[in-house]
Amino acid sequence: MIEGSPAFHPKPQEEAAKMICSEGLRPLFKNKPKSYPEGVKELIQECWDPTPSIRPTFSDIIERLNKISASCSKQTRWRDNFKLPWKQAVHK
Repeated sequence: MIEGSPAFHPKPQEEAAKMICSEGLRPLFKNKPKSYPEGVKELIQECWDPTPSIRPTFSDIIERLNKISASCSKQTRWRDNFKLPWKQAVHK
């Protein structure tokens, strides 16, 4: 989603799922690092770790996304583009 196209595009979704689940492959980040809010790429890569005990917990993920969101709200380029669904519900 962050790249704007399906993983391993233009391969069929079934083949992409096999590459991820059976072969342990992960899609490349094609955009420049500045195309993502700071910390997002690193968080995604940590969530992809093949060892579940090394991956961040859901609490850690939520905490880090909240920090990333707070940082984005201070940056003009991300202010209106990086929104967390649980933050939206609170403000309505």
